Amino acid sequence: MSVLVVAEHTGGQVRDITYELITAGHAVEGPLAVAAIGADPGALDLNRAGVDEIVHVRVEAAEFESDIYQQALEALIAERPIATMASVFALGVVIGFMLRRP
Repeated sequence: MSVLVVAEHTGGQVRDITYELITAGHAVEGPLAVAAIGADPGALDLNRAGVDEIVHVRVEAAEFESDIYQQALEALIAERPIATMASVFALGVVIGFMLRRP
């Protein structure tokens, strides 16, 4: 299985829950990727031990907009074989664990 953590961030700062999900993702055998969705995703500090890939998804909206994040997340899921996904969005909206069969 592979794990995708969608980073939660606000004001250009990664929230602690993202790092907690990265740690939890290590319990799942397989590659762990972290996706940063935002106006400047490359500025977020996501380089942590055990992260195999950081995916930057640039969107025009500077603030969280659920429709835009949903579209970005759907595209991420469609382009990679993800069996398990742990994700959190800005403003504490928890998307949760979703299972997808390869």
